[in-house]
Amino acid sequence: MASAGVFTTFLAGYGLFMASVVAIMVCEYFLLTRGNLFIAHCYNGGKENPHYYYMKGWNVQAVIAYLCGIALPFPGFVGSLGANVSTTALNMGHIGWLLSFTTSFVLYWAICTVWPTKNQKIIKEMGLRFEEMAERDMMALDGTIIPESAEGMSEDQVAWDETEKKAVAFDSRRVSD
Repeated sequence: MASAGVFTTFLAGYGLFMASVVAIMVCEYFLLTRGNLFIAHCYNGGKENPHYYYMKGWNVQAVIAYLCGIALPFPGFVGSLGANVSTTALNMGHIGWLLSFTTSFVLYWAICTVWPTKNQKIIKEMGLRFEEMAERDMMALDGTIIPESAEGMSEDQVAWDETEKKAVAFDSRRVSD
């Protein structure tokens, strides 16, 4: 029965690790990129990806914010598993999710305000308002415009007409009107 208690304590403490991830995602989506996603680029892990490759595949700003976010409540988490830690550390562990979320959110926002990612710079240069990309036609990496009626369908399910077959050179900053 004691091991079950430790296991449930571990699961409860696991939230502080997830809180940092959630904080970074919420900050990125709502504050920094204002809900603008470049869907076609989400599926391209190559170096040529102008939006989501970051620095050799790592979003360094997010890693820094994540590590700092879990650092504060981590000693309390370890203490809840049975290690000898101070009362202050244990109390910080009790508010671990909130502390981790707040620290990561504020730190990621501050870092990206001073040192924005390439994607954040592109969105700022484009002057996009909140979720503006959702109102535009989706463009595949090869430049093909995907009409809203075809989203989520395979190529053989779509009845393309000549006006929808736009062969345009791909440019990450170009989207249809």
